[in-house]
Amino acid sequence: MVRYNKYNGLRTGIGSKKKSNKFVSVVFISISLLLIIFGVMESKKSIYFKTKIIDYGSFVTYSLSIPIKKISLYLGNIEEIYHIYSQNKKLKNHTLKIKMLENELTLLEHENNLLKDALNIKNDLYYNYQTVKVVAGIRSSFLRTLVILAGKKQKVSEGYTVISNNDLLGHVYESGNFTSRVLLITDINSRVPVIVANKNFRLILSGNNSNYLSILNLGDIDKINSGDILLTSGDGGLYPQGIPVGVVINDEIKKFVVRPNVILRSLDYVRVINWSPQQLANLPIQDVDKLPIFYE
Repeated sequence: MVRYNKYNGLRTGIGSKKKSNKFVSVVFISISLLLIIFGVMESKKSIYFKTKIIDYGSFVTYSLSIPIKKISLYLGNIEEIYHIYSQNKKLKNHTLKIKMLENELTLLEHENNLLKDALNIKNDLYYNYQTVKVVAGIRSSFLRTLVILAGKKQKVSEGYTVISNNDLLGHVYESGNFTSRVLLITDINSRVPVIVANKNFRLILSGNNSNYLSILNLGDIDKINSGDILLTSGDGGLYPQGIPVGVVINDEIKKFVVRPNVILRSLDYVRVINWSPQQLANLPIQDVDKLPIFYE
């Protein structure tokens, strides 16, 4: 049984394509040389032969063009099939990695539940949220806000946290009866306390009216690396703990900045969480130190 090598088909196709192109080139060169020779001669016979060469040459060229086009199409299909085969192999490997991560996540979740039971830790509070439509976005030199179609009549109050696909977007800072303004985390007036995932290292992020966030307290820069994931820390009570914010990257001058997870220009709907500093102030004293984590 002959085993198929994934490179054989592509190499054979490329070789055949080169041979066909070479053959066509030889035919055209031969016809051109004959036309040049008979073009120099001025006799009637040379004109007759020249006319015949043009007629037969055109017929031969047309006849050869049909199979050559089909061969080129066939070779193009082979290359496309090989590309699809390669992509399919990559997707299979990616799917396998995802399944492994899912198994690991299930195991960690089980271990986490066992530890909670052993330590008698109560479950975190859950939030109610509502999905609302984005009416307009305001982008100026000094302000980055969104207008959402929900207000006090829809029980949306100032200070409520706004997210998109579980990623932090900002908070409500003005609430009317039917609409509200959301101050985005990229606004120059925004401050977001965060924690570096798996490092227990806290930072404060600031908006600067650009597409990135600045890091205010970079005292111990050795603890931060490009690619670190940042989550809300819950400090100050402005945002709940554990909401993804962004990723640490290097800018053009190799300075650490944070790229938000949310792409602002593609927002049509957002989710408003019923969490605000006022709610934190109204919590019982024994629950103040236990800032809840957002769950869907």
